[in-house]
Amino acid sequence: MTAVSRIEFPADKWPAEFVHILDQLAGQGAWLVGGAVLDLLRGRHPGDLDAVANVRAQDLHTLGGTPIGGRHDTHAWRSAGFVLEISPLRGNSLHEDLLSRDLSIHAIAAAWDDGQVIDPAGGLTALTRHELRLTDQTGRTFAEDPFRIIRVFRRVADGFSIGADVHNAIIDHSHALDSQPPERLGPELEKLLVGQRAGHALRVLRTYTLAWESVLGRWRVADAAISWSLASNIVALAGRKPGIRFAALMRALGVDRTSARTILQNWAVPQGTRKKAEDLIASIDELSNLSINEPGLLRAWHARFGTNVADSLSLWRAVGYDQSQRQVDSDRLSSAIQTAARVPYPARPADMDLSGDELFAIVNIEPRRRADFLNRLWLWVLTDPEIRNNSDAIADRARSLSEEPG
Repeated sequence: MTAVSRIEFPADKWPAEFVHILDQLAGQGAWLVGGAVLDLLRGRHPGDLDAVANVRAQDLHTLGGTPIGGRHDTHAWRSAGFVLEISPLRGNSLHEDLLSRDLSIHAIAAAWDDGQVIDPAGGLTALTRHELRLTDQTGRTFAEDPFRIIRVFRRVADGFSIGADVHNAIIDHSHALDSQPPERLGPELEKLLVGQRAGHALRVLRTYTLAWESVLGRWRVADAAISWSLASNIVALAGRKPGIRFAALMRALGVDRTSARTILQNWAVPQGTRKKAEDLIASIDELSNLSINEPGLLRAWHARFGTNVADSLSLWRAVGYDQSQRQVDSDRLSSAIQTAARVPYPARPADMDLSGDELFAIVNIEPRRRADFLNRLWLWVLTDPEIRNNSDAIADRARSLSEEPG
């Protein structure tokens, strides 16, 4: 076990509570591990921190940690949007702990007291090569927890290639994914989808038939309607937010909003992300009924579904359908997006032949309902751009909408 370098911890960027807890544990032995160390070695600022300490689970509980379950007695602290997770050492030493991990890049530790890097499995070499290698040659960690296979593809999405030993372990153990609870998939897939190279990772995943069938095939998500290569490209084009990427994946595979809701619930995708994905899928459905070249479309889309304009732009760019052909037309879509992006939001009645004051002189709308009223009117106008210059038709439609409940 050789120390090859040291890491300077940006402790001033982490919650003081976390630093204080790790300081208290340093005397007994405390090390940052896993993704936090990997991020620091790659020049990134880790959001959440993972650590191990030479203590008992009871000691972590005494320090105010909340048990999060699992077989490693991990305890968590939360502060200012960050999470610190600390586990007692697995086995009898740090060396034994690190060698019990799945990939060599995850088996690197950095001592909290002085930043010394400990690398018993050649993780630094693998990191330099951007290659995923096992901590041992048996693949036993995949047998112990098959979901570590999904974490491999998370790292592929982060720019790593799959080494020969990892390749063989995936083939040998993918069948065990079938017996895993579906609710574990959502959090893992979410981390994969927000990776820099998520589209590439999905294409690689598709080449491992058993893994693919266990992850997506078991939910009857078929790739017949749109090729899996195109689906992967769509995810890659969509903005790097979980809701957008889940929506892009579901819609690219031809999954409607109802089916997507069922799948994402089964996967235990967090409620906020799931709701975002469902709303964006509904946005795409709405898009298929409107003119793709209409400059005001994004504003109406945003108003109708409450989605962020940038998110709508991102997903539209990724998934947008040609109105007549119902297929991706990237050149036409890019032009429409650029046009729409130049039109400020929110949509103003001044974009139509009647101003807001003139509209509300015609119909009596409560102030709290006016924004929704204008959004619904604008959506109707979009169905026929010529209507915007027909004040009589707009006035008639405004009167009709004002009489509708809500």
